[in-house]
Amino acid sequence: MSAGFIPEQPVYGPGRGTTNSARPIKRYVRTYRVLQCLSRLRFETCLDVGGAEGYTAALIERQLEARCAVADARPEALAFAREHYGLPGVAIDAHHLPFRTGSFDVVLSTETVEHLPHPVEAMLEMARVARKAVLVSTCEARPSRCLSWFSRKLADYGTAGGHINFFTAQDFRSVLGGPTRALNQLIKPGLSRSSSQLLRYGGSDRDEILDGLRRITWTDAFIPGSRGIVAFRVLDPRAERERPTLDDDAILEAILDHVLEPGTRGAGTGRPGGWLHERLACPSCLLSLEEGPPFRCPSCGLEAGTEEGVPILRPIPRRLDTFDRERYQGTLEKVGLTRETVEATKKRLETRRGVTSPRLRSALRLGRRTVQTLEGVRRTAIYLGSRKRERPSVTAESRERTTEEGEGWR
Repeated sequence: MSAGFIPEQPVYGPGRGTTNSARPIKRYVRTYRVLQCLSRLRFETCLDVGGAEGYTAALIERQLEARCAVADARPEALAFAREHYGLPGVAIDAHHLPFRTGSFDVVLSTETVEHLPHPVEAMLEMARVARKAVLVSTCEARPSRCLSWFSRKLADYGTAGGHINFFTAQDFRSVLGGPTRALNQLIKPGLSRSSSQLLRYGGSDRDEILDGLRRITWTDAFIPGSRGIVAFRVLDPRAERERPTLDDDAILEAILDHVLEPGTRGAGTGRPGGWLHERLACPSCLLSLEEGPPFRCPSCGLEAGTEEGVPILRPIPRRLDTFDRERYQGTLEKVGLTRETVEATKKRLETRRGVTSPRLRSALRLGRRTVQTLEGVRRTAIYLGSRKRERPSVTAESRERTTEEGEGWR
């Protein structure tokens, strides 16, 4: 692992250890939603595309007892995942995954597709590699059409490493199939200032974090006021469980317990990655590779080596401007979509662009704040309505108890 590498994920727990430790709450919420979905499945292997230092994959491996691997563009992040969590990894281009079709039970990708120039191809690749389920999450999504329009126009298109895509729930259903479920990442209850402060919280008070996480995840419905989306497509209904293996409180506790102390290594360190190497394929032509390093493809001539002990399996440079029908034909049949539907989604995503005029961007920000205020009032009503519906049962119980006590006095 390269010297001076700083992990982006909160591997050292809230409030310490990383450059992003001042904003760990959103990361915990995203992980919470992922575990909520996956705890309802039966699976043995999992691939985390864009998994960085392996924080989420290691938690899945620990809590759900599945073998996990990490795929990311940065070899230094994968070296960290191998050294500290014992996770095998491959440096990849997300648009051409170097794995055989149906290699993993579950393929997930959190906070990655908004950065990719061709997110449709990337999600189809995830569906190709998956057998039982695909899960994709991104903070760049809103359930409100008006807020979605404002957010798209204000997105930092063209910024290196910026968020260049913005999604709706329908976009994911148009790529992963109609049965795709849409859940929110979090919801701010009304105009509560404490919720806004929580999202910026950088402390380490465990009780405060747990209480805050429960307040902003009280529903998983994709309703006005939601922020971010988790798109979950089950490809094999037989993999679903009647009851989740972890309840919500157990998941929240597990997330806060998932702390790697600086300078320590995970329990899985040293585990061989042979099971992952057996699933490798040429990222360009999907044929078997000769054992490496270097990894060679006898068909297209690809030759890939390693960096920091991590296999580098990126395809031979090629154009992605046109849809590759042959590569994705089987995947489209699996998710139950037509090529025309997917191509229309691809075109729709690629034509969404922001504005560069400072005055227009300022006016759009003002408009967005106005809409957010109105939606805040609306979700306050939704939140208070849900609380009000819970009260009759409590009131009925208290009345019954009072009646019984009164009869006892008689």
